[in-house]
Amino acid sequence: MKKIKMNSLRTAMIALAFLMIASLSFAQNRESVNVSNFTELSVSNAFVVEISVGNTEALEIEIEDEFREYLIAEVRNGTLVIGLDNKNWSRKQRRMNSSAKAFLTVKSLERIEVSGAVSVRTRDILKSDKLRVGLSGASVARLEIETNDLNLQASGACVVNLEGEAKNQNIKMSGSSIYRAFDLQSETGVVRVNGASNASISVSEDLDVRASGASSIYYKGDPKLKMDTSGASSVKRSR
Repeated sequence: MKKIKMNSLRTAMIALAFLMIASLSFAQNRESVNVSNFTELSVSNAFVVEISVGNTEALEIEIEDEFREYLIAEVRNGTLVIGLDNKNWSRKQRRMNSSAKAFLTVKSLERIEVSGAVSVRTRDILKSDKLRVGLSGASVARLEIETNDLNLQASGACVVNLEGEAKNQNIKMSGSSIYRAFDLQSETGVVRVNGASNASISVSEDLDVRASGASSIYYKGDPKLKMDTSGASSVKRSR
């Protein structure tokens, strides 16, 4: 019995040692990056991005040491670009998954573009007169916004969740993307979906929708509706 207990203890200690080595191998340290004078954001690869609103602009990055030398985080012509330079990666590096995180503070944003497998969300209400959002690949966005004009396009297998207010919104979805915006209040909306995408929208006055392929559009409110469907697509009012 004593020998069994000793063997169990030895096994547990070995497992703990391997766990500690693994955690050190993928250690992440948060570092600050000096950024300023930008109104647009472009993120690629596999970053998780959290956006806060403040009086000063700031950026902190958490990334595994394996990928640190490839980090891109700089302002180019008013656009904050965040990503990884993977042109010279080895096969091993390409098979590895980066779990980089970006903690961003902005004064305001007029455009957000994400591609790859980026996840972006707001911690505060993002306010602007006009906001353009673009997603591609398998990206995810969860945003709380206040804007007069929203223009959003998503392709691939993206998921978008929006809440807040957008007086007017113009939405284009393709591939198998999902747009969830029942909690985003709007007066007018233009929605175009195709492929196997679907969109959910709340509009009070005028709604212009076009669906094709096997796509679906669901809407709330009692707007004046202009509708065009083809293929196996559908447009339905949600109660």
